[in-house]
Amino acid sequence: MKLRASVLLVLLACMPAGAQPFLDVEIEIFNGTNQLRARDQLVPLTLDPLLSEIARGHSEEMLARGYFSHESPNALCKDVRDRLKHAHRFCLSSAENLHKSEGYQRAILAKLAIDSWLQSSSHHRNLVNKRFNRIGIGVAAKGKTYLFTQVFSYEPVIVQTLDVVEEAGGFRVKISALVADGPREGGWFVDGKRQSSWTAASDGMISTEVLLSKPGSLEIGQLIGTREWQVETEIPIPPPDLHLKHTRSSPLIRLARRLLPWLTST
Repeated sequence: MKLRASVLLVLLACMPAGAQPFLDVEIEIFNGTNQLRARDQLVPLTLDPLLSEIARGHSEEMLARGYFSHESPNALCKDVRDRLKHAHRFCLSSAENLHKSEGYQRAILAKLAIDSWLQSSSHHRNLVNKRFNRIGIGVAAKGKTYLFTQVFSYEPVIVQTLDVVEEAGGFRVKISALVADGPREGGWFVDGKRQSSWTAASDGMISTEVLLSKPGSLEIGQLIGTREWQVETEIPIPPPDLHLKHTRSSPLIRLARRLLPWLTST
């Protein structure tokens, strides 16, 4: 029996699609974050629309379910790494900042959030972590209660399409990815063992087909020395949504496809 999952940035309930009523506040937080990084002579973060959808989804869920925590009661997307995986962002380095404000004017919301994060050593470290290269920001409100989420990640390689077929107890994996940062050469690994090498095309794209004999992980390593690879992208096989039945017709998939050109242009 075959079970096939063909997915493109599957968003699930972890990241509900919605309006962006606080886009101006989010942009102000983004600019303020990069100003902080500039003072420390750090590379600016790229504002990633998909990470912002993840951040908004968490802010909205916290409001709807009446909690304030990095940990969601939804077991499918319990923490930020789960939320990233369900959006098919398989980075190993990520972090999240949260903030809550009540009763303040809209004009000062961004400053309040940044000032609050600066007063916390762990949140401050995330803001100026030289490792991160991408950020998403999501603000949600109910009455005069405002919740803020920042999602940080380091993603030198970003998965663009992932097609997995379960057959005879194993998995046939077809994948394409964009090399967004770092070396344009590397290797494909299965559970730490190199299967083949890759060289990115002029547009940064790489692709492969790999057969796994059992569940495991597919890793994308970048060549950083003689026979030395750095792995920052690790894809669980089967992926978290292999059991889903109607991913092709999901409206969230259509949203993901609209977001894809923005992701590849950053």
